[in-house]
Amino acid sequence: YQPNLDCGDYVIIVNADKIRVTGRKLTDKVYIHHTGWPGGYREASLKEWLNDHPERVVEFAVKGMLPKNRLGRQLFSKLKVYSGPTHEHAAQKPKPLPLLTNLGSNRTARLAALAKELPVVQRSGRAEAANTPKENANG
Repeated sequence: YQPNLDCGDYVIIVNADKIRVTGRKLTDKVYIHHTGWPGGYREASLKEWLNDHPERVVEFAVKGMLPKNRLGRQLFSKLKVYSGPTHEHAAQKPKPLPLLTNLGSNRTARLAALAKELPVVQRSGRAEAANTPKENANG
C-alpha cells in the first residue's frame, strides 16, 4: 500500500439501504447544497437521502474521506455502491470480507488469519527495480 498511488482495486458495496445510524442523526444530519440560482438553497435530511437514494449516502461519506485532488477523483471512480444485494459485477466473483468489530486482545491473530485469505498479486514496477543490484559503472 502506498497512499500516493492507485493500486487499481475496485470496491463494491452492496446493501447500502440497510444503513443504521444511532441517536437523532436521521433527522439532525442535514445535507446542504445550492443550485446556483437565487433562492436555490436546498436542505435534505439523512432520512430523506436514505429513502430516495441510499447509495448516495455511502458515496458522499467515502468521498469526504478521500483526498481532494486528482488521485481522490480517480479512487472515487473505482467505488461501486448498490442499494440491494445484487450488482452487475457478479462475473468478477468478489470475495466478501468479514467486518472486524471489537477485536479485543486477539487482534493480531484475527488480522493475520484475514491476511492469509487475501490473494497476493505480484506486480512489476519501481519497487522491484529499486531492489535489484546495480552494475558497477567503473568495471
